[in-house]
Amino acid sequence: MYSKRNWDDAVIVLPADQKLRAQLELKLAEYRQRLATGEEWMREDSIAKIGVLERLLRDGTVAFADLTAEFYLLVGRDTLITAFGITERYVLGKHNYGGTGLPKVVAA
Repeated sequence: MYSKRNWDDAVIVLPADQKLRAQLELKLAEYRQRLATGEEWMREDSIAKIGVLERLLRDGTVAFADLTAEFYLLVGRDTLITAFGITERYVLGKHNYGGTGLPKVVAA
């Protein structure tokens, strides 16, 4: 799904949308829960998705090349590409097929 692209130059920038930020923070919590309680086959996927979201939320931007250098020994490139692509689609407001999607945020 994500293979036909030059990922080495890809960067995600977090918009100033507070609702989206809240949704991404909830999604990060979901990924952490999956890692803590999930099956072994979900481990690499969860690690990659957590890595992408943690950096995006902390720094406001995340570069694929930086993730590759950091996660090279933990997850495969294809797993990292998928995690990066899914997060990018969330940020761009595009639909991801399958999965649980972005959590709903309830107004206080």
